[in-house]
Amino acid sequence: MVRASGLSMKALRLYDANGLLVPAHVDPRTGYRAYTPEQAERGRTLALLRRLDVPLARVPEIVDADPGRARDVLLGWWDERQRALAAQRATAEELARRLGAGPPTAPGPLAVRRRDVAPTTVATLTSRPVQGDLVATFTADLLALRAHVAAAGADAGAAYWVVFHDPPGREVPGLVETCVPYDGAVAPAGPVVLREEPARREAVVEVPSRDCRFPRIVAYHDAVRAAVPRSTAPAREVYAVPWSDEPDAVVAEVAVPLAPAGARSAGDAAR
Repeated sequence: MVRASGLSMKALRLYDANGLLVPAHVDPRTGYRAYTPEQAERGRTLALLRRLDVPLARVPEIVDADPGRARDVLLGWWDERQRALAAQRATAEELARRLGAGPPTAPGPLAVRRRDVAPTTVATLTSRPVQGDLVATFTADLLALRAHVAAAGADAGAAYWVVFHDPPGREVPGLVETCVPYDGAVAPAGPVVLREEPARREAVVEVPSRDCRFPRIVAYHDAVRAAVPRSTAPAREVYAVPWSDEPDAVVAEVAVPLAPAGARSAGDAAR
């Protein structure tokens, strides 16, 4: 379960004690906890909410919400949190200026590699967040996409990625697309779009948990861009494994296609 969900043993014990992820069976002799495959998806959702620091008391409102409402419930909590932190943020920024705090230390030289990616059919949602709302927005979109795929009886797995068609600024919304690859038959509905991503070659750099946040992750985007200066394709953050709080754990990759990659709809691909 640790590998499937990204949750540490300590986190699993915590969620068990709070009734949020109770093992299907506990061996009375060894204390070994056993979980069902269905619980792995709930565990991955809990790991995502840990990244956003959702308080334990608020977690059930999101993970136990009707699948069609989970996105709105999460973003509703995020709006509450942003309002509560607005005054504190202004105070912290003023204090940092008075103390002469500089920008965060940039990571050392980054190893950019190239890889080939097979064609993939994805379900997507597009949003326009500002930088401060980016992670909460694409997490909410991810929950909505997984619920949509699951309702169709298809399999979404753990992986997803976020394409930055127009990177968001601090006060200016960007254009980001959250993508969930799936296996099975799924129909588009409302804002959910299905499309095929063609095979491509891309430059990629791994991002550890400690740097997978703004502004530190910007250095990883810059490193990949510098490695493929002729590419005009949008960068993406690929989350192929569940989130981990371990600072050195690789939780994401920043990737840029070496050449602009066109995309056609899933309907066109079937014809």
